[in-house]
Amino acid sequence: MDLWTDRTTTHKPVVYMIPEELFHLHYVLEQNIQSLEPGASDKIMFHQEGGIPLFDLLNALGMSGYDANVMFSKDMTVRLRLSSFQDGLPMDAASWLRQFLFDAKRLVVYVIKHQSGPTLLDILKSPVSMREEQAWQMFKQGEFKAENDLAPKRRWLSLGTSEEPLDLADLTLTQLKKLAFRLVLHLERCQVISEGGGYQDLINMIAHDITGKHTRRKQRSKEMKRMKKMLKHLDAKGKYLTDQAGKYEDYLSGCMKSMANKTWRSKKPKAALFTRQYYHLRGISKAGLPVPRFGTYCYTAKQLHDRKILVDLKYAGVKRSQYEKIAMVFSMAEPGIITVEASYQGWKHVPQEERHVMDTVAKTLQNATVIRLDLHYEDLLQSQFEGVYIIALIDGAVKVNLNLLIYFINKK
Repeated sequence: MDLWTDRTTTHKPVVYMIPEELFHLHYVLEQNIQSLEPGASDKIMFHQEGGIPLFDLLNALGMSGYDANVMFSKDMTVRLRLSSFQDGLPMDAASWLRQFLFDAKRLVVYVIKHQSGPTLLDILKSPVSMREEQAWQMFKQGEFKAENDLAPKRRWLSLGTSEEPLDLADLTLTQLKKLAFRLVLHLERCQVISEGGGYQDLINMIAHDITGKHTRRKQRSKEMKRMKKMLKHLDAKGKYLTDQAGKYEDYLSGCMKSMANKTWRSKKPKAALFTRQYYHLRGISKAGLPVPRFGTYCYTAKQLHDRKILVDLKYAGVKRSQYEKIAMVFSMAEPGIITVEASYQGWKHVPQEERHVMDTVAKTLQNATVIRLDLHYEDLLQSQFEGVYIIALIDGAVKVNLNLLIYFINKK
């Protein structure tokens, strides 16, 4: 929030935090105090600067009690009402003078709404009739009513930090005029305005503010029109993108159903004699295992690397020269889920918790560790839509060209 918004907003923001977030915020500030307040631990600088607010606050709070293992109820919340750091700070003489001028103009406007005269001085010195007093009482009910968002700002008048704010709703019109006259005389003593023309200078200032207010109102009206036009455009664009997302999901769902319903997928895959694919299917058949419904294909890591599908493989100390010995099987038993299995006899030292064995391949191989990974076709398409070119698998140990992988899957 910028300074001007903070000073002009009528509703101060409220933040709701759970105790866990509050303790974690304390912990983060405590751990990064040197970055936020450089030199906070330097005692010489600390005494020369007269203390550091954030450092003093953390010292007053003590050590953070944050513990990641301790969970608090989500129903417990802390309500923090934010206030400006300038609230309650004493103002200098020039600031008070500007505030007195603003208050004087405001009170004079209230007065001249209920009384008229040749000059402002004549109005302030003239007596108040019963009719004018009744009009003022009626005016206060509408001006200072609680339902109005600006009522608190209009109702209270602060005459100094040592005095309580004055409630204008409790004043009579006569008292209001005396208070306005006192402010006008104070401004005259401070040479802000002169008595010439019955304090015409103050009337001219009010007229200038009203004229400027009209100009600002016109400017805000133009800005509102531009904002409404922009919101209308964003709303139309949002509907268009939502419609496109729906069409994309329908198309993807149709593709999945089409892949599942194609009759040629249910036929027994044919492979050329004495090829790697032939021995792969033969091994599955000998093991008495069912062939995946949507096909299964066997390649070496070298073949995939030559096709630029496999970019890099840094798993369990595998070297580039060993790619030929790594068998990689792509199969699909369920629509949209591509199972990738890699086997290599040199992976005997892989930790037990990292070994994932799948029957369709493991039973056809002897003395080899099999690594299994399931890829969801929808996730691959989403990554492609987001502009991802290279995807990392198995904690970054395997890097694959996404576009070529999707092309490979679609072709098979």
